[in-house]
Amino acid sequence: MSQATNVTGIPGIKGDIFTPFFTQLLPRLKEVTYDLLMGVCCIIMLKLLEQFTRDRFKGKAIFYVGLARNFIMVLIATILAAEVPVIRRNVVLVGNFPEGLLRISFPSIKFFPQIIAPALVVAIYANLQHWSIVKPLSSWDDIECEVDGNQEAFAIGVMNVLNGFVGGFPICGCFTRTIVNVRSGVRSMWSGIVVGSLVLISIQYLPPVLKNIPEAALAAIILTAVPSLFRYKEIVSLWKAKNWGKTCSHFFATFFISAFVGAIEGIAAGVGASIFRHSYQTYVAESLRHSR
Repeated sequence: MSQATNVTGIPGIKGDIFTPFFTQLLPRLKEVTYDLLMGVCCIIMLKLLEQFTRDRFKGKAIFYVGLARNFIMVLIATILAAEVPVIRRNVVLVGNFPEGLLRISFPSIKFFPQIIAPALVVAIYANLQHWSIVKPLSSWDDIECEVDGNQEAFAIGVMNVLNGFVGGFPICGCFTRTIVNVRSGVRSMWSGIVVGSLVLISIQYLPPVLKNIPEAALAAIILTAVPSLFRYKEIVSLWKAKNWGKTCSHFFATFFISAFVGAIEGIAAGVGASIFRHSYQTYVAESLRHSR
């Protein structure tokens, strides 16, 4: 939903909650611009290139073309936006952004007393969000890896400490970027080093080129990657379970409250439902043991 403005070209559509989002979008469908056509074409291109990674296609060259589908699509869209006047006039581009890297400096300590409480809240939320991404992905059939929670928390803490010396935003796991990585075939931590290096090089040397990237093309990458988060078969199997209320109550609480109230409230509801379920099961087990 956060990509609606980029893929439709309708300005001012914001929100991650279903009801307000559609209340804003539906009355303004007549304002849809050429960004929608650009976005649909980019999504189709991504889906076609994704087929090159399937087993029925032989040859490493074709396979690597499929892996590089995001780069190829963005490159083609950028060239068209830069060279075709009709597209350049009617499609929203990324535009200019500040060039060069930030200076490294020691953070001012005079604001520490005022930001301690907000920093704790941000740290807790960042770790919850990061863990909520890492844990499900680690159990996917094509990944299957063990995750060390202490290692993840330590990495986030170190990066945020270093981030303070350049005035950056708080760092944590991101749903969309993680899914884009996974859907692109990434399976090692080297991806972070490669992507970070490319970002630094792009900020320093490529702003004149990057300003011609259509925003609809970037939104198309996210829109094609995020649906893979939904495991429909698992939801159906949970629904068919004998005691589905006990097995997936926390899932439904998190999903519906996130969708209709807000993400933070949804995470809190999911954590609360999980704690309640665990406490209830422990109580029942202890009661049965003592009754015997």
